[in-house]
Amino acid sequence: MALELPRPIPAKGFLIIRCDGSVEERHERPNNTNVLAAIDARSIDVVRIGKLEPNDVIMVVDDDGYEAHAEQRPYGVEMVVDRARKPINAIATRLYHAICHPGTTHQVVGDVAVFHDGDYETKEALMPYHPWRDLPRGADDIVISITAPDFCCGLVIRDDVVVRAAPIIGYMARLHWSAARVSAYCRKRGWRFEIVEAAPSTTTAQSSSPTA
Repeated sequence: MALELPRPIPAKGFLIIRCDGSVEERHERPNNTNVLAAIDARSIDVVRIGKLEPNDVIMVVDDDGYEAHAEQRPYGVEMVVDRARKPINAIATRLYHAICHPGTTHQVVGDVAVFHDGDYETKEALMPYHPWRDLPRGADDIVISITAPDFCCGLVIRDDVVVRAAPIIGYMARLHWSAARVSAYCRKRGWRFEIVEAAPSTTTAQSSSPTA
């Protein structure tokens, strides 16, 4: 499906898509300061929503847009959404659903920023937790190992989205977490994560049993 933005992204600039449907052009290179200020966020999640040659198109959303809590399930811990802290962004949700598996119902809330991957000034500072971003996309699945104090498990990333995960972190696949969100979450929890391999797309994530 072709990427359909409400208006073209300014050269070396970015778009702000507001919850009320309005779209603003910013004619300055996006960076940590102006993007976070523009969408009124303290932390972000990063989603690759498509490609406009020569670069991928990135959508930055407020990672704290939803209030959620952790609940223990038979298959592991699941993050359960309590409520949205910001209004639904219909345009951003449409862009997000276009890259998700059919049937995805999660909605983007809050204002978002959209720009070309190569245009922002401080890529390492904006996405320091995305070590697999330079691996080839589309051809292979990327197998990630996660090691926590009481368990070790794996997941599979395809096109920047979790497509399979061990039961204890199954919520990451069910909610179609982005690779950046997985990595940021691991950092917050103090879990170690690493790329195991880029494998054929039939790879299945394997999990070891929790030790505690």
